[in-house]
Amino acid sequence: MSTRVLKVIRDLKLEYGRSAMLITAIFIGATAIGIILGAYAVLKREMRNNYMGTVPASATLEVDDSISTDILNAARKFDGVLLADRRATITARMKVDGRWFHLLLFVADDFSDLHTNKFTPVSGKVIPGRGEMLVEQTAFGVMHAAEGDSLLVKLEDREIKIKLSGTVHDPSLAPAWQEQAGYGYISMSTLKLLNPEARFNQLRIVVTERSDSREHITKISRALSDHLAGMSVGVHEIQVPSPGRHPHESQLTTVMTIFVVFSLLILVLASILVSTVMETVMIKEIRQIGVMKTIGGRTGQIFVIYLLSIAILSGAGCMLAIPTARLGAAAFYNMLAGLLNITVHDNSIPFWTTMALIFAGTMIPLVAAAIPVLRGSRVSVKKAISNFGSSQRISNITLAITKYIELLFGSQLFRIAVRNVLRQQRRLTMTVLLLAIAGAVFMTALNVSAAWDKNLSRLYVQKKFDFDVRFDSSVDTVMIGRELKQVNGIHTYEFWSMLSASAEIKDKLSITRTYPDKGHGSFNIAGLPPNTELLNPTVRLGQWLNDQHPEGIVLNQLAAAQIEDAKPGKDIELMAEGVVTRWKIIGITEDVGTPATAYVLLDALMKQRESSVNTLRVAYKDRSYENAVANNESIEKLLQSLSVPVAFALPVWVLRNAVAAHMKILVDTLLTLSLLMAVVGTLTLISSMSISILERTREFGILRTIGATPSRVIRLVVYEVGCVSILSLAVAFPLSLGLSTYLSYLVGALSFGTPLSLTVSYPGILEWTALLIVVGLTASIAPSIRANSITIREAIAFE
Repeated sequence: MSTRVLKVIRDLKLEYGRSAMLITAIFIGATAIGIILGAYAVLKREMRNNYMGTVPASATLEVDDSISTDILNAARKFDGVLLADRRATITARMKVDGRWFHLLLFVADDFSDLHTNKFTPVSGKVIPGRGEMLVEQTAFGVMHAAEGDSLLVKLEDREIKIKLSGTVHDPSLAPAWQEQAGYGYISMSTLKLLNPEARFNQLRIVVTERSDSREHITKISRALSDHLAGMSVGVHEIQVPSPGRHPHESQLTTVMTIFVVFSLLILVLASILVSTVMETVMIKEIRQIGVMKTIGGRTGQIFVIYLLSIAILSGAGCMLAIPTARLGAAAFYNMLAGLLNITVHDNSIPFWTTMALIFAGTMIPLVAAAIPVLRGSRVSVKKAISNFGSSQRISNITLAITKYIELLFGSQLFRIAVRNVLRQQRRLTMTVLLLAIAGAVFMTALNVSAAWDKNLSRLYVQKKFDFDVRFDSSVDTVMIGRELKQVNGIHTYEFWSMLSASAEIKDKLSITRTYPDKGHGSFNIAGLPPNTELLNPTVRLGQWLNDQHPEGIVLNQLAAAQIEDAKPGKDIELMAEGVVTRWKIIGITEDVGTPATAYVLLDALMKQRESSVNTLRVAYKDRSYENAVANNESIEKLLQSLSVPVAFALPVWVLRNAVAAHMKILVDTLLTLSLLMAVVGTLTLISSMSISILERTREFGILRTIGATPSRVIRLVVYEVGCVSILSLAVAFPLSLGLSTYLSYLVGALSFGTPLSLTVSYPGILEWTALLIVVGLTASIAPSIRANSITIREAIAFE
């Protein structure tokens, strides 16, 4: 073994505490990267495999009448169509613990021969019999039931008990608890028990080629629609969701990208710590460098020696990180898989993620350490041999600052502490920067979490109603209104008209982006009474609905995104359930918890499209959860006694829970990563102060020689840590505002289609400050006590 390698090994053994700290920092950073990359690689692969394994329909054609077997066979033989099935999707209700909840029923033709939108049997029956239902595995929790139980299901005015005969997994759907709804799969014979007039009205197709092109899918669907028209089958809507993309795929990509950036930041912080430590090492061993150069050592050789030590430490950190990261990635992707409702069939983590971990975990620390190592390696022999320790030269600016501080605080000890902090300005800059970044990320995570909660609370501010009831057919609003006035606790109520719509119209066909669950990608048009009291819109552009613009339309941010160049003054056409309606945009709003929706005056909508109101929205005097539940039950019973055909009823608190569930994982993971940042920041402060105290061992010996007591020495070090902490906090706060603004934009755009408002979490600032105080005391008292334990003779003779 060469002498140079022996020196490296000896140095690492002698400074085992420093080596362990650097390995720990690199280990944390590399582990974070490995976990995020490993989980992302597995989830992206499995999400696509799960989704494509269901053979998702390229398009769904909704017809006016029923789809016979002759029509189905004609579709299967149509040029450009590879597969076709007939289906129906019904919105019903289920009774859970005495209350009615949303239930989505998927009706299939032949469960033994499904061609599109398949699902995987898990247990129980594979084919449901008459009066039986297969349940998506995530829905049992919402149903508060188990396989083999019976569930009371209601459609319009009919109620029947359906046996839950089997369990299936459908990865094309979001988890039921996220949507606060149940998912069931039934046969047409069972549906006819609820509605004798029921029929298959959806034709789902898979195209033969270019299945990733929405334009091509739309072209084939329109051609098939024309062909069906020749068979006296009218198609009123074509649904073409994003080809080959799970409804949550874009969310996963954005969220995981944020996590990757944060994990890289953790490693960068660890690398800054490595750089800071190596700068101290080069200063401490400057005489050794001088001796090595005296006996013929070259700059390049010395550079390699010290860089080799970092390579060994980085390698050790990465080797420890690899198995830990794989275990962490497995736990993380399994947790996320449950949140995405996918099954991990292949749990192998791609090898490239391990290589990326090793590359990042070694190269980033090496690059960070290269600058101080190169600077120290290039020192001249004369300068190295004549070095006497830390420089005592103090700039005029530093003198002026310390004088001002002494006058301000009247403390000579505090002035000395400030002078000591400013003496090693390069190290101070690195330490403050590292602590500031760690603090900024910590506060950013809490700021984004607070912004998310604040934005979510706007849902109750904008939606002044507490109960949303949708009717199946026209109703007597005068009679219902008369009876509602007799119900205690109701503040007000309004009747609206809610229709599915489309901003894309071709050959009088409505082309939408709706997924089979009828939620993701949907577009609605809402007819409101003038001067509605149940909506408090946040208007971002233009104005709200008013009598001066009877043909005016207001789009929320998600609806505006589906219309090219949407802005006030633009004329648009919308297909509202088979009828083309014409409007002029007068405003754009920012909604929370509302899908793509266009708002118009009710009279104007009914004038353009003959329709009746189909929605009742009720506001209560007391909006508490307990009161809302009681009032909801009273209204349900009232409507039932009046034989009103209710399609579904949605309490606003259920909507709020559904919205909150979608982004919980993002906020929780951000908080976890912020804690890792805090750990690296803690190591930085402890390392910086330990090195500073070690360097100044002789200084402390001299102070004790001239009468400084151990308590005075400890107070001096505490003051120094306080100065560094205050400086880092001053940098961290504005930096956190910038990061919070950026992340709030990303998270808001991902969840609500609009940025979250910048929110400062004052508890987050206090928590980081408290952490700095605790860590600062730990970083100062323990090393200073150790310094005081050395005799004055040993301190003066310290090299």
